[in-house]
Amino acid sequence: WSYGGKYELGKNTLIASLSPMNPQEKLLIGIVGKPARRLQLFAELKANQTNATDMLAGFRAKFQEGMVTGTMSTSGKATSVYKHQIEFLEVSLVTTMDFSNPRLPISFGMGLNLGGGM
Repeated sequence: WSYGGKYELGKNTLIASLSPMNPQEKLLIGIVGKPARRLQLFAELKANQTNATDMLAGFRAKFQEGMVTGTMSTSGKATSVYKHQIEFLEVSLVTTMDFSNPRLPISFGMGLNLGGGM
């Protein structure tokens, strides 16, 4: 069982979820704002069963050519994703970096999705 809620407040959306039985996320509280037509800003706070918390903040910008999403978490992980749609093919370029452990290499990836949509 779980409880969830969503509340629209002007250009912002507040979300909350409580799932006591979920081992990954017991609590989720978030906000999504849309300050411009093609820009979204978001933040979320998660707590797991041991009450360890992690906060994530990011943005999503849409362009005619594609979409860019960037996130940064309090655990020190940064992620950026660029998606580009070419007819029925979606190309994704992903970069991740862990600032909490600078010895780890930066990882890059590429994905192809047939029939996908942004």
